[in-house]
Parts: sequence; structure tokens; C-alpha cells
Amino acid sequence: PPFPSNHTFSNILKVWSKSKHPDAVEKAEETFGNMEALAERGYVENEPDTIAYNALLSVYSNRVTTLLEDEIRSNGNLHEGRQGQGHVLEKNLMSSDALKLAYKCTQRMDEIVRNMKSTSDRKNQNRNSITKETTQPDIISYKILLQTYLDVGKNMLDREEESSRESLKICAHASRILFMKYLKESVKRPAGKRLLKTAEVSRCFGGVYNLLVAAGKMQEAKEFLQFGMQSQGQGQGLNLDASVYENIIRQSVHSKGVYGVASSTFLDDAGDILKSFHDSGSVPSVGVYNSFIEALSDSPERADKIMTQMVDSYHKALEDMIDGKGGNPKSAARPNSFSLHSVLSAHSKKCKNASSMEEINKIVGRMEEILAL
Repeated sequence: PPFPSNHTFSNILKVWSKSKHPDAVEKAEETFGNMEALAERGYVENEPDTIAYNALLSVYSNRVTTLLEDEIRSNGNLHEGRQGQGHVLEKNLMSSDALKLAYKCTQRMDEIVRNMKSTSDRKNQNRNSITKETTQPDIISYKILLQTYLDVGKNMLDREEESSRESLKICAHASRILFMKYLKESVKRPAGKRLLKTAEVSRCFGGVYNLLVAAGKMQEAKEFLQFGMQSQGQGQGLNLDASVYENIIRQSVHSKGVYGVASSTFLDDAGDILKSFHDSGSVPSVGVYNSFIEALSDSPERADKIMTQMVDSYHKALEDMIDGKGGNPKSAARPNSFSLHSVLSAHSKKCKNASSMEEINKIVGRMEEILAL
């Protein structure tokens, strides 16, 4: 007897991916299982392809969203958890039980993507394979899984349970890998067909970075941040909003992570991070510099050093413009009143005697010179 086509099965899965029915996941798995069973019986035209796999991924992603929305309603909090399409979630909206279910969804989704890859590899090795339909994970697969990991990981921040801490580490590591895979796939597409807009890519980048820091993966976080700066505008699909770096640095220096990783680890690398900006041809904004200076309020010497870097960078842009080398002072970070206030505040904390006051007066004089730039 004739069976529903692959296209029909995929459409059924898509319907379940939009359903709020409590049994949507089970029904979708049953539909997907029927496709696999028919393929095993020789009806190769019913073998799941990438479209069917992605539809199944969407079912699980929708389940996570439904869990979150149910928690918001049950807590009497009708605040929209997502901002636009960026999957920016409030922390700790999910109860522990709901979070465990959501995490199980990500694990199943991870398994689905692995199955896509292994099935594709098997078909490539089998030259006699009748069906030519691909099951290779694509940009849609990575987008769905990435955003779901970010949703779940965001709800694991600051939780005390040991299981949540371990799961957070997995979410952080997985989201970084998925972000990189998404970028790799996105550069194969025209700029207008990359699924995530610049602002959404920026939010995902910041979300991945925040999870790495919260999970105590400071070295991985630093490498990820430097990758972002070095790849900016280099044809790798990465073109982040300037505010992303300011937010990342501001959050990093105030976060200790779930394992008590000191923010000083991040601050120790301040010079390297700022240098990465310049090496990549980007210019750190005054907000980036100020975030570091503010965080170094207990270390006036180091705050001074960051301020000096900013002033030197601005001076160089001025000199390049005067020498006809194309410098543009307007694009360079120029110290503002907040920069100077933060440096002065750092020194005032160390002010204990007359000699300290003398040092403060010198700083005030230097500030007046800077403001006159």
C-alpha cells in the first residue's frame, strides 16, 4: 500500500514543532520513528533527510520554550522572557524540575545532530546508497541547537545545585562549539540569508561568552573573546555590535563564576585583550576602556596604565592624521569625564596622608590636560 511521502511526514513534524500539546514531543518521535521503520523496510524515499531532522529539533526547542513560558505563568510573571528573536532570557525563571526536563531536551537534540552526521557519513561511504537525500547538519540545525543551549544555560546561572553546575559547563562548551559551526555554515550563504541578523549574532556571542565565564572556563572565554575581536569584519560571518564588547567586559570583571573564579584572572589579561582589538584593526570604544578602569578601582597603578593606553591611542590617531597617514581621531577612544572620575576614585581610595594628596593633585592636573585634548 502507498505510504505518506517524506514531504508529508516532514510537514507533520513541522506541525508538532509549533504545537503546545503536552504530548507533542512523543507524537513527533513516533512520526520520526515511522519514517525510519519504513526506510529500514526498503522504502528509502521515506528515510529522514535534513529537513525532517531539523523539524524534530524544532519540536524539542519548542518544548523548552513551552516549559519556560509555563514557569513564567505559574510564577505570575508575565514578563516576556525573550527579547525579539535574540533568546535573551531572565535568569532562574525555571524551577529545578522544569530545568532538568529542558536540559534533557538539549541532550536529545545533541543526539539527533550526532545521528544526522553519522547517517550522512555512512551514506557517503556507501556508494550503492539509493537515496541521495542529505542528512548533514546545516545552518538551521546549528541555529536551533545553539539557541536552545543558550536558553537552558542562561537558566543555570547562579544556581547552587551541583548537577546544575556540571550541566552549565556542558552547555557553555557545547554552545561555543555550535556558535563556531554556525559561523562556518553562515559564510557559505549570502549576507542576507544567514538566518541570524547582526544584533542576534551579537547576543548569541555575548550569551556564549557569559556561559563560559559563569562555568569558570576563563581561558576558553578569553580565547573566544579574542577570536571575536580578530575575526571582526574578516569575512568569517562575524560583525558584532560595539556594545557587545563593553557588556562582555563589564560582566566579566564583576563575575566570579560558579566555581569562584576570581575576576582578577580576566583583569590580568586587560592589556592583551585591548592589544587584540588593535591588532585586529578594530578600535576599542571608550566604554571598553572605562569598563576596565572602573573594575580596577582597587589598583590605581593598573587603572593608570589602561588610561595611558587610551590616551596614547588617541595621540597616535592625531599624529597619523597630521602626518597624512590616514589617522582619524574621531574613531579613536577619547577619555571622557567618567574615565577620569574612575581613575581619580581609584587613587582616592589609597589616599592616606599628605604625600597621597600631593599625588592626587598631580593626577587632577594631568586630567585637565587630557580633557583639553
